[in-house]
Amino acid sequence: MCFSSGMNFLAAAEINNQPLLLLLDSGNANHGNLNKVFFEQNKEFLTSHCQSNIVRQGGVGGTWSMACYTLPDAKLTLGNNSVTIPEITVLTEEPGNGNVSDNCLGLKSMMLFKKLRFNLVDMTLSSEL
Repeated sequence: MCFSSGMNFLAAAEINNQPLLLLLDSGNANHGNLNKVFFEQNKEFLTSHCQSNIVRQGGVGGTWSMACYTLPDAKLTLGNNSVTIPEITVLTEEPGNGNVSDNCLGLKSMMLFKKLRFNLVDMTLSSEL
């Protein structure tokens, strides 16, 4: 586990055997979303095998919509255990502020594990199924 430059709490994980850092967002009631970097690395597969969609977001600056893909049955490995996420959103572009957004793991995905343990002294995460 580590902190991003924006001081977000990140954990090392894998989605479909591809290593990445995920923001653990317990305030996100969905399965989560993956950023444009993940989309670019997997563009050929996503555009040919996944359903395209539009995600609508809102914030202090107003509302906006972005093209995305829905990745079904993604294998998530977190804390040395794996679960299958029914679907996760893959954004095709970054939000309007120009910063690269973190990959985000929502509460629905975290609830697929029986337990998640955060060791904040050693900055490690373990899981149970």
